[in-house]
Amino acid sequence: MFLINHEPKDNINTHFSAWNNVIEVNTDSIQDMISATSCMDLVVSADSAPIHLSSALNIPVVALFENRPEKYLRWYPIGVRYKRLKSTKIVNDIVPEKVAEARNYLLVDG
Repeated sequence: MFLINHEPKDNINTHFSAWNNVIEVNTDSIQDMISATSCMDLVVSADSAPIHLSSALNIPVVALFENRPEKYLRWYPIGVRYKRLKSTKIVNDIVPEKVAEARNYLLVDG
């Protein structure tokens, strides 16, 4: 798994330190983010630029949304296979098992 991180100071890889298959990719520009994203088979992201970049690059997406219908009913991946997951309140409420199910559907089952 690759974690594409545009804010290196966040050091998001610390959240995955127990995993042995995580590579953090720090991007300094939008061009770097596009380049890194273009190498992916699937992108999992909260509703933000990576979802829309992935759609433009025709990369399947697991899109994570907070419980705001005005967002998830209007702003979602277009023209690409995707699974939209919405939380009961905030994005952090989406359990990893649901993300894994969506990933499996897009990469294996679908």
